[in-house]
Amino acid sequence: MGSFGGAESFSIKLGKATNILALGKAFPKQLVMQDLLVDGYFRNTNCTDPDLKKKLARLCKTTTVKTRYLVMCDEILQNHPELARDGQATLRQRLEISNEAVTEMAVEASRSCVKAWGRPFAAITHLVYVSSSEARFPSGDLHLARALRLNPDVSRIMLSFTGCSGGVAGLRVAKDIAENNPGSRVLLATSETTIVGFRPPNPHRPYDLVGAALFGDGAGAVVLGTDPIPGAETPMFELSSAIQQYLPDTDKTIQGELTEEGISFLLGRELPLVIEDHVEAFCEKLVMKGARGESHDVNYNDMFWAMHPGGPAILNKVESRLRLCPDKLNASRQALRDYGNASSNTIIYVLENIIEESRKKKESGESDYCEWGLILAFGPGITFEGILARNLMQKNTKRKRCPRKHSSLRRPPPSPSPSAIALGEIVPSPFSSVVPPPSSSLFLCCSSDMPQYSSINDTDTVDEGGFNVSVWPDEIEERFIYIMEAEVNKGNRTSTTFSKPAWRAIEETLNGQTKRNYTYTQLRNKFNQLRTRQKDFANLIKETGVRWNPVTGSVSATDEVWERLYKVYKSAKRFRKKGCPLFNKLCVIYGDTTASDFCQHISNNNPLDTDDREEIDGISLEASFNEQSGGTGVLSAVPIRSQSFNPSSSRRGKRNSFSTLQTSSLTSPGENSKKKSDTTEKKMTVTPSPSKSTSESGSTLKKIIVESMQALNALEGIDGVAYSKAVERFHEDYMWMELFLQMTEDRKKDWVLNIK
Repeated sequence: MGSFGGAESFSIKLGKATNILALGKAFPKQLVMQDLLVDGYFRNTNCTDPDLKKKLARLCKTTTVKTRYLVMCDEILQNHPELARDGQATLRQRLEISNEAVTEMAVEASRSCVKAWGRPFAAITHLVYVSSSEARFPSGDLHLARALRLNPDVSRIMLSFTGCSGGVAGLRVAKDIAENNPGSRVLLATSETTIVGFRPPNPHRPYDLVGAALFGDGAGAVVLGTDPIPGAETPMFELSSAIQQYLPDTDKTIQGELTEEGISFLLGRELPLVIEDHVEAFCEKLVMKGARGESHDVNYNDMFWAMHPGGPAILNKVESRLRLCPDKLNASRQALRDYGNASSNTIIYVLENIIEESRKKKESGESDYCEWGLILAFGPGITFEGILARNLMQKNTKRKRCPRKHSSLRRPPPSPSPSAIALGEIVPSPFSSVVPPPSSSLFLCCSSDMPQYSSINDTDTVDEGGFNVSVWPDEIEERFIYIMEAEVNKGNRTSTTFSKPAWRAIEETLNGQTKRNYTYTQLRNKFNQLRTRQKDFANLIKETGVRWNPVTGSVSATDEVWERLYKVYKSAKRFRKKGCPLFNKLCVIYGDTTASDFCQHISNNNPLDTDDREEIDGISLEASFNEQSGGTGVLSAVPIRSQSFNPSSSRRGKRNSFSTLQTSSLTSPGENSKKKSDTTEKKMTVTPSPSKSTSESGSTLKKIIVESMQALNALEGIDGVAYSKAVERFHEDYMWMELFLQMTEDRKKDWVLNIK
């Protein structure tokens, strides 16, 4: 198959087509991590259905989404608890919240975009506004124009309820406006929130779980126009030709109905197959329009692809049908991972990812890039939207700073609220280092002393061992740690550092997610600084009198002990104040398997997944090194409420022995019951006997422990909290294990589920 034709093959004369001149985006400050979603969502909605919970957990993994931003927060649920109850007429409340939120996000995305464009709002002549998340008169386009203080004579139009195809539809409409109004500058804004469709789980509405697992909130903005002003405007993409097409008799495949309870969605299972069956013909039609109807032998792998990522199944089907190379949809997959399906906004995030890829190729001197490509989206109807576009970023020899740096929002850590979230259920802000107090909430209360939507501050520069602390705020440092751990789990760590490709991947991922420009040197400096911190903390928690909680990463000791530690460890004051919340991840990154059993797993294995975190989240552990073990460094982890006991007791040996077992059984990620039992048996074999009484009864106790844990692991329908309570009860007195083994299967399950 031949290569795609050059610029001369297309009908619109270059320089007269519409150009994308700037991009921007904005998000609510509420970040929700996908692997921490399930428990909090079910608790917030007071749902106890174990089957629905398992289904959502599976969906959360299959969507490939890692992080999303949401307007919904703890404060909203506190003020409107009816939103989390079935059968409540809440449309008015939802629209009041949504109408305000989408306008605020659109305002911030537009400001970010216009700032990157470099010209004033007064130069905007037309406004196209897209949203499926509001309903009011006057419509959102007027509210946005007023908030931006656009000229009263700006021509406005709003596209409502276009769903996932709305972003490309907005580009198509803006393109038509720009080409029919010479000298015009069109501002396209998109803004969406899922709050109108937020509902509790219900077995009669399975698609609600898809929405909970897939969709996110945010806004996007684009400035478009023809004939860019040299020196004042830098075109990024040229939009050559655009088409729209709906598929007859498919209108029920994607449905949405506005009811008194909000908006109810229905997504047919056949959607990926329908798209697969028609996407090739649609792309051929789009290319032919750009080529003045002339036939061309097109190799789609010679083109770039900006496709709205409706979900992983759609991406996979399109990739398969068009025989695309695996990297062709990377920009779409990255947008899905970082933001979820944000409806009409998502195509703007995809375009920004492509711009970033082009910028990096240009800076590295690579000449292998795709000049022409397709911008695609699929929405209700089923409606196909497509634009044949030209990537101009490689062509520009001089240009302004990439607008990506201005196009996101700072999401500062909010003040801890009384109802801050339970560990393992939500995070207070993007990878914040603040350890919140426990609660049952999924969402964080928005801090009242800071705006919910704000622009990023680009004046930060570098500290901490070489940088200014503002350039490495806690949330970015923790994001850096997560990214490094992911590379370790891929097997990309050498003996002491990462491979060169891994460092490039880390740099690209961190800069892409934080919208900053950390250099390789800065990353290596931070890497070495974190190595020192990990070593110091590993040594500190071995000190006599120091107790470490591996769940929160905090340490405690008496004032006398701290005074001694201050003289030995330069970072002791930091550890006393903050602990080391991600110490277990640092152990993985730097290959330290001596600090604690809690942190150990082979570097190429996955860290704790969602199911395993459920097991450890329900119990608070406090760890100290067993001084009775002859300095072997065996970690003893026990429940905090059971930490005080008589050292001379004859049962101390059994307790300490079982403490190590408990740590092992709770930190065997993704293992089946047999493997957990094997781990248990191995631990019982290698753990030193702290007392004579343990040696005498070790064989019997070992047998009871192994059989009890095998029986517990075999039970179905037991969540992490109940599992942990059972382990804790076993820990209190091994007689519970003997009784447990004598129960019938039904009684065992009843007992576990009813432990107080």
